Amino acid sequence: MATQSKEFYYLDVSTNFKINGIIPWVDLSSSSILPPHSWSAFSLCGPDNNTLVMFGGDFGITNPTNLVFTYNLKTLQWSNPTTTGYLPTPRGHHSSVLNGRIIVYGGYIDRGTLVPVLDDLVVLDTGGTVFTWSQANVSTLSPPSRCYHSATLVDHYMIVIFGRNNLYLPSPTMNEVYILDTSDKFDYKWVIEYKPDGSVTTMDPAQTTTTNTNVDTNIALIASTAVLAFLFVLAIGLLIFFSYKRKRNILLIPGSEK
Repeated sequence: MATQSKEFYYLDVSTNFKINGIIPWVDLSSSSILPPHSWSAFSLCGPDNNTLVMFGGDFGITNPTNLVFTYNLKTLQWSNPTTTGYLPTPRGHHSSVLNGRIIVYGGYIDRGTLVPVLDDLVVLDTGGTVFTWSQANVSTLSPPSRCYHSATLVDHYMIVIFGRNNLYLPSPTMNEVYILDTSDKFDYKWVIEYKPDGSVTTMDPAQTTTTNTNVDTNIALIASTAVLAFLFVLAIGLLIFFSYKRKRNILLIPGSEK
């Protein structure tokens, strides 16, 4: 049976520290609201990313819970907000990512048998004064529900890696990766290809005009320099030629002195 704890720390990275010295951990475990827990999922949200949302996990009871707790990073206080809408299945060892809304995926409903939840993809909208739950609408076939996995949001893709369900634990040779396209919040899709969001930088027309003018100016300057250099070499060559010819003519005049 998992051991539950109220331990809650954050690492203060506003100051320098060394890993072999005193690490500036700050203990925030003294809340009377937050019960001992384990295997919960966390997401950071709010208008200034100042609210930490904790959902589900084992709270020292027989099976997981579906409670929601929030931690305000400004007031340093825990709270247990009221939620509305769909009531998600209690779960543990699930994951959550934030894409405007908190997307909760996977988890088990029974600690002993690791029976996976049926509603393995639920969404918590934290944009209003009251948090609202809903089931995600998925228009494609879904992979086997799982727990003990990790999920990361990259662009608009939620990338799920590894994990297991109550039927099997993937062998070491199986690199299980699943990709959920969340670009349309009304129609999520499990896809087989990840395509990074490519952004093409378009130059400002004024900058383009300036650039073209500079290029034209440089080309004209190079051409003028080349012409002047050619004329200079040509002039030197002609001067040497006529000087040599004049000297030769003087030497051929009869009766001239050396």
